Amino acid sequence: MPGTSETALPAWLRGAEADPISPTRPAGTPPRRPTPPEPIMPGENTGAFLGVTDLPAWLRQPEPEPDAPLQPQPGDMSVTEVRAVNWLSNLGREQDDGNVSLPPEAQATTPTIQLALPTFSRTPAQLQAVSLLNGLLQQPYPEAAPLPQAAPPKAWEKIGLERVLYVLLALVLLIGALQPSLAGEMRFRPAGATDTAAVLEQLNTLSADDTVLLAYEWDAQRISELQPLERAVRDHLIAQEVGFISVSTDPQGTILSFDLRDALQSAGYQGQGIDYILLGYRPGGELALRSLAQNFRATLRSDFTGRDASQGALANDLATGDPRLETINDLAMIVVMADQVQDVQGWMEQVVPRTNDVPVVFLLPAEIAPVVQPYIEQPNIYALVGKGDALAYDATRQVTRSETLSAPLLDGQVAFAIFAFLMLLLLGIVLSPLFTLKKER
Repeated sequence: MPGTSETALPAWLRGAEADPISPTRPAGTPPRRPTPPEPIMPGENTGAFLGVTDLPAWLRQPEPEPDAPLQPQPGDMSVTEVRAVNWLSNLGREQDDGNVSLPPEAQATTPTIQLALPTFSRTPAQLQAVSLLNGLLQQPYPEAAPLPQAAPPKAWEKIGLERVLYVLLALVLLIGALQPSLAGEMRFRPAGATDTAAVLEQLNTLSADDTVLLAYEWDAQRISELQPLERAVRDHLIAQEVGFISVSTDPQGTILSFDLRDALQSAGYQGQGIDYILLGYRPGGELALRSLAQNFRATLRSDFTGRDASQGALANDLATGDPRLETINDLAMIVVMADQVQDVQGWMEQVVPRTNDVPVVFLLPAEIAPVVQPYIEQPNIYALVGKGDALAYDATRQVTRSETLSAPLLDGQVAFAIFAFLMLLLLGIVLSPLFTLKKER
């Protein structure tokens, strides 16, 4: 590099001389492109050593291709594809009539066979159907015939059989309410009234020396049915001047048993174990009943106030000092007011087997009477059921109460109303088909 200071050159170029082999070309002459290397031609050593090796493409000599006719290749397009391509390429350049010019190759392969149009032959049934349709099209739609005018309904049809029956039923019920004597004898006969006379006979044999156990095993919801029974039996026992012992395994029954104390005090009975004993509530259910039956004397040692009632005049003979009530068999009668099947079952299984010949009377609502029928059919077991037996019991004793006078009348009116309703129902069943036939005619 002449003319260049060596101090301005890097350390690795200092002292270097100009390239002696670099040719010099005149200024303004464009550079010449380098000539590519000539391919190696096969020589006399072809087939030996490197001649048998596969040379790269840039070292091989290109071979001239023969002028052979073109054969269709798997990737070439068919005539149909050519036609489709021509149609797509000429889209928009054709005339408005839609004619598409096919290429010569496609025109040469166009089939010249023309298919004839198929012909159809109609069957006689089809021809008949066609003629029927043509006839229906030519005929006008017929006008609707006017409906016959309905005959005006008669007076009894306007009123209706149902209204007539309703009016008759209302009149019959009104007459029965205004004239109670018409329905006075139409009373229901209670199903359990057969034991009324037997219970009345048992109570008539009691005296002042006898003691009766009253068990209150019913709830306040049964008061409408059981209270008339309880009042009828209680008043009869008070009239016989017997001693009373009350007990209950039901909390509500214990509260209701205190009505007995008020009735006894009104009748002149003395408390504190002299004429009656209120044992109150005994918890335990069937266990309490078993204890009552096994050790009756121990049960009397505590009444509802905690006082020892076994030392009173009712449980002992004051003249001799001997106990009058030692076991449950010393009772003259047991009266159980039960409102559930379980109550009857408990007394029948825990107490009755130890009572021997002591009569037991159950005061029951009509709901459970059919269920406990097997129990009350045993000997020395009696039952009074519902308000009907209470009325029958008072009527047998010839006791006059306000409900005793009104209840038969009410029962008679109910029976009369049911009888009238059934008669009018049968009348409607008979007359309804007759009116229907008359309408159809």
